[in-house]
Amino acid sequence: MYGAGWYSAPALAFYSGRRFGNLMTRTPDELAAESPFYLVLDPASIHANADDYWTNRYAHRDVARTAHAAIIELDARAPLDPFADAPVLRA
Repeated sequence: MYGAGWYSAPALAFYSGRRFGNLMTRTPDELAAESPFYLVLDPASIHANADDYWTNRYAHRDVARTAHAAIIELDARAPLDPFADAPVLRA
């Protein structure tokens, strides 16, 4: 389980009794080897949209989401194509 950088959900980690890693310190290869992995968001990280960076890059699904917490399953083995919706210009 991971938090995202500054928004590493410290209260959720404390009350769950689990240590959350910092997703920002993992390489794409490390994440692919661990996939699927889980991103945990607290109210501050939900408000800051801390999940956008990751959900725009990897296949994902919400495991749970409320106004106070979210758990997102991400699969780094299935990176999303950032150009999939870009129009193709022909000369």
